[in-house]
Amino acid sequence: MYSNQEIYDSIYWQFLDPGVTVTIYPEAYFPFVKSHWVRIDESEARQQEREERLQRKKELGKLPDDSYTVIIFVDVYNFKGVGEYHGEGVSLQMVAGAYIIRSVC
Repeated sequence: MYSNQEIYDSIYWQFLDPGVTVTIYPEAYFPFVKSHWVRIDESEARQQEREERLQRKKELGKLPDDSYTVIIFVDVYNFKGVGEYHGEGVSLQMVAGAYIIRSVC
């Protein structure tokens, strides 16, 4: 089980056998692509809520609803008929809040 601090820090875990890699990126929707979202309109209540969260984030650092991207990569080596590592394969990307990650770890 991970401690709270470990959940909030970047986690990169790989077997000695490089066939499977699990990576967790804190506060990144997808760590390799810059977001192109632009806020067009926002209610005053939502704006106040967002600003209060930013203030709490400044004060506390990490919040229970911070988001994390979890990527699980499986090298094609693990599939039938492949005899060596390729650095290519299948990956699964999930985005979850810290409170969800803590509940399953």
